Amino acid sequence: MLSIPGYKITRKLYESASTVIYRAALKENRQSFTLKILKKENPSQTDIDEFLSQFDIIKDVSINGIARIYQVENFNGRFALVIEDFNAISLKEYLKETLELKKFLNIAIKLSETIGDLHKNNIIHKNLSMDKIPI
Repeated sequence: MLSIPGYKITRKLYESASTVIYRAALKENRQSFTLKILKKENPSQTDIDEFLSQFDIIKDVSINGIARIYQVENFNGRFALVIEDFNAISLKEYLKETLELKKFLNIAIKLSETIGDLHKNNIIHKNLSMDKIPI
């Protein structure tokens, strides 16, 4: 598993072709964060710009249900977004269990409200999937 100075990685949460997301704790105080890391060791400037645009888009937005991005870290040329950790599991993992209709509808309503709030702020998630929705 990847070693990141100052952090202890506790779990891999998600991996795509371009990024990997870990739950990690700061070594100095054990505060938990989610780290979204650009996978390429030598990314192109375009890769870096696209990755960092996520920070620029969401850094000043406060939406219930959307994790805050605190900062961008550069670990020897590998970029990471340091993100608020809800200590949640993905919707995909959550749905492995059968849900009562009321619980399902509550999740659906909260998710649609959050997506609506993103759209009100002119933000569109280009790759929304059940792996990326914390519950």
